[in-house]
Amino acid sequence: MPTESKPIKFPIVPLKYAGKWIAWNHERTRIVASGRTVQEVMNAAKAAGEADSILEKVRTVSQRCVSLRRPNVTPRLERSR
Repeated sequence: MPTESKPIKFPIVPLKYAGKWIAWNHERTRIVASGRTVQEVMNAAKAAGEADSILEKVRTVSQRCVSLRRPNVTPRLERSR
């Protein structure tokens, strides 16, 4: 019998962390530290009692992806001569 899995919900990161490293608690429910370097964030997370935190580099606003689809557009193929 197949088991059903729940979709993973990733929390939304506030804009104030854009371009920084952050450390999530193990459950990924709150940000426990942030900073400019990985080492800085690791040290701050350990000092906050979260030795097994999850580190993430937050993209800046200009790096965020937006996917746009062009409706019903057939790609042009070059004619060989």
